[in-house]
Amino acid sequence: MTRDSREDIDRSPMELGHERCAIALRKALAASGRYSTMRELAEASGVNYSTLRGYFQGRALPSDEIWSRLRAALGSPPAPRGHTGGRKQKASAPEPSSDAIAHAREVRLRIQELTNILEFFKRGSSRARDALRTTIPGRDMGYLTSLLRALYDEDQFEAWILFSEYEMGDEGP
Repeated sequence: MTRDSREDIDRSPMELGHERCAIALRKALAASGRYSTMRELAEASGVNYSTLRGYFQGRALPSDEIWSRLRAALGSPPAPRGHTGGRKQKASAPEPSSDAIAHAREVRLRIQELTNILEFFKRGSSRARDALRTTIPGRDMGYLTSLLRALYDEDQFEAWILFSEYEMGDEGP
């Protein structure tokens, strides 16, 4: 996906045109990890399969309402199904800033802490895991896992950011 796709976030399908919408949809479906087929996406979004296929082939443009439904369906996928994403490196990639390195180290530290905390649920009972699922909405967990996965592949990230509108809430049970 091109850098222009990031600017597509606020644009309607009419502004994007048939081809850019089709490309964005195909990449977002591949990046989401939530649906393995267009038919699954059609069922989840409530869009007729034949109509959706027309959008993916660039033969038709979705309305703004359907575009929003597709963005919602593709933007917050649940935990990945075993796919880790590929890391692409550019030949002349600039060195990361010290700020980026510091943030990356902070994420690593927090992931290690989270892994230690989750060991309780890994070794615990099904009732303990039920408490986790009741306390933390699955949609929040899906958002987090899809963001982490997308960060490891730039093309996947650009598709993810285009279709992701979900924001995790601070409220608890």
